[in-house]
Amino acid sequence: MLVLLTLFAVELLQLPWLKLVGSIMLLWVGIQLMEQNDEDADIKEATSLLGAIKTILIADLVMSLDNVLAVAGTAHSAPAGVREFLVVIGLSLSIPVVIFGSKLVLKLMERFSIIVTLGAMLIGWIAGEMFASEPIVETHVVHVTLTMHYVFAAVGVLLVVAIAKWRERRRIERVEAAQ
Repeated sequence: MLVLLTLFAVELLQLPWLKLVGSIMLLWVGIQLMEQNDEDADIKEATSLLGAIKTILIADLVMSLDNVLAVAGTAHSAPAGVREFLVVIGLSLSIPVVIFGSKLVLKLMERFSIIVTLGAMLIGWIAGEMFASEPIVETHVVHVTLTMHYVFAAVGVLLVVAIAKWRERRRIERVEAAQ
């Protein structure tokens, strides 16, 4: 299901404005990843097998969206002939890590919080690259050279870090003001 969804996303990224929307979504995912939010989400319990299957499929789709966008965004910057191959390889590497290595990755992330920050920064980089390769940006905003492409990617990283830190600082100030 993820491979098909990602291949579909790679093809959709050919549409005008969609890379712009995808890059904004990836920036948001990176920001959310960096925020230290320990609040538990309210999850409604399914009352039937069909309801449980539906909940699992929807949750898997929603939680996989960032992975799909990141793999699709990375594959989209490759030559057209190897995009599908890169999608399959990217998902083939990430799915086993998530399924089999999730406990190990979680323990590593808890012990070395820099891993989360680096992951969020990578997502910001991919978002910046995706933004720079948007046809509207390439033709109307500025002629995007290879150097400008890296500048947009670096700006994506800076946006993720700066906005996440700013939101965290605001959250702490609200908590302190409430006490």
